[in-house]
Amino acid sequence: MSKYLKIIILWAMIACMALPVSAFEFHDGVAAGNDNEIQVNDSGAMGSIPAAIDGQVVIGVTGAAPVFGTIADGEAIDTTLGAGTLGIAVEDASPTNKGAASFGASDFDVTAGNVAIDYTNGQAAATGVKGFLTGTDWDTFNGKATSGANNDITSMTGLSNDGIPLAKVANAASDGANSDITSLNGPALGTPASGTLTSCTGLPVSTGVSGLAANVATFLATSSSANLASALTDETGTLLSVFSDSPALTTVASITKTAIGVTRSDAYGLGILNTTAAAAGAQQYSPPLVFRGSGWKTDATAASQKVEFLMDVRPVQGAAAPTGYLGIYPSIADAAYSATPAIAVTSAGIVGIGTTAPDQILTIAETADKSGLNIRSSTTNDGLYLTSDGSGQAIITSGAEYTGTIITDANAWIARATSATGIWGHSGEIKFFTDPSLTPGNTFTPTQRIVIDTAGNIGIGATTFGTNAAKVLGIGNGTAPTTRPADMVQAWAADVDGTAGASGLHVLSEDGLTVKMGDDKLIASMTKTITGAVADGYCAGLRLTPIYTAATAQTVTRHNYIGINNVTGIGAGPAAITDGAVFRFDAATGTHKCLASPAAVGVTLGTGPTGANAGDPLGWMKINVNGTLRYMPYW
Repeated sequence: MSKYLKIIILWAMIACMALPVSAFEFHDGVAAGNDNEIQVNDSGAMGSIPAAIDGQVVIGVTGAAPVFGTIADGEAIDTTLGAGTLGIAVEDASPTNKGAASFGASDFDVTAGNVAIDYTNGQAAATGVKGFLTGTDWDTFNGKATSGANNDITSMTGLSNDGIPLAKVANAASDGANSDITSLNGPALGTPASGTLTSCTGLPVSTGVSGLAANVATFLATSSSANLASALTDETGTLLSVFSDSPALTTVASITKTAIGVTRSDAYGLGILNTTAAAAGAQQYSPPLVFRGSGWKTDATAASQKVEFLMDVRPVQGAAAPTGYLGIYPSIADAAYSATPAIAVTSAGIVGIGTTAPDQILTIAETADKSGLNIRSSTTNDGLYLTSDGSGQAIITSGAEYTGTIITDANAWIARATSATGIWGHSGEIKFFTDPSLTPGNTFTPTQRIVIDTAGNIGIGATTFGTNAAKVLGIGNGTAPTTRPADMVQAWAADVDGTAGASGLHVLSEDGLTVKMGDDKLIASMTKTITGAVADGYCAGLRLTPIYTAATAQTVTRHNYIGINNVTGIGAGPAAITDGAVFRFDAATGTHKCLASPAAVGVTLGTGPTGANAGDPLGWMKINVNGTLRYMPYW
């Protein structure tokens, strides 16, 4: 603003301070007041205004006498008070104070007269010329913040290299979507006091961002694992960065190694290592690997509980070399892990269940009354059980589970099917059990069927043998079969002819021959079903067919088909034995003998023995001599 314009503004301000017409008047013949006072007519009487100080002026007061007042500084206005003087000037504009700006000839298209602060009389901005933006220029400027190919301001000329405030850039356009300048290309921004870059491409990391730690800029420029390792300073281990004492993986972690082929090496893969050396009596376990899940318990109070398995390697001190085993230890509800691993694999390559010292490919030790192996289908538990709960004892069962220590304990056996079989080996004996009609889940007492004892005796339905018995077959009383299956002979024990205390061996052949031995007798009976005429010699009750064999021809003298010895008494024996008969026949005439009448058989009587039985024979026994019926007399 020119100095002439400043003066015009000052005079206009003074003219605005109008005083009332009656502010002060001059009258003749009025006594003078004190020095330096002004006399005024105050309500029809003369009065005075006290003496003024430097720079004061008389200022009217509505309805009252005027007073001296001081004109104070205001925004953009400076005052200078002196003796009889009052200076009023406009302040120069500055970054912190409003005021009058000075313009030169290059700022406006006019240099004198009434200058309007708008584009009408303002100087248009152009290359190398400061000035106002035209309406077309503003449309172009606002269009740079819209979508499309023109969304970047590619050049802002006239900016100094001292930088521009980011807040000014952010407010370059103030209406909605056009409120951001998305890109600045051209002179350097310098060092702004503060700000936020939301999208900035092409920024040189190594030189354009300060405050980075060593090697961080290199990693940001090239994000390789080697550069990351160089940038990190507090990692644990080698080639692995862990940022917590208890890191947690929330997604699947994979270890990938290609082209391994059949090579086996600890140079890749996952290693859980304890690198501290052992000492005598002080072994160094491996770090554990823990698997954890949660299960629900339904008993009061129902709750979720942890289910864990810990796995580690535990070395065992040795003479020539240490050994060791990989063990798996269970824990429920934060209880202590089991002292003995549920499963152990030794350094010798053998497996122990319930033991850390297996001596076979697979060794199973009793744990909580469980010492068996169960082989079954995936849905039932009625398969094979192999159990041992004591020294020298083995139990093999199907359809039943043994849970006790005494084989005959009813509470020790649990049916797993409707029928069960089992073999028990204990103290040199083998016992066989079978049981039908069982209820799965119920306990029962197994029924012994066969036993083989330490003397080699075999008992079928029998549990004991006679004194000094060895290699004896004992058969307990059973029930006679009612059918004769093909290609077999059936033998059983039963009381002969129902006589109590007369248990004897019974044998039934496929063709119906029954032999009974017992009750002081040997009884052979034959049951034969026929469908036609029967040939000679058919169904003989007793047939003797002796056969001799020899390396050279030999002579057999007096071959005896049946040998009968004298009766021998045992112990005190009978007082006397008389008339030991070779055969005994029924008294009545039957198919095997005839009556004493010679005419009945058509034979000539001969001379019989003398004495009590002298005379004719009492009868004849029928005999078959090579298909011809003959008679043998008896007296």
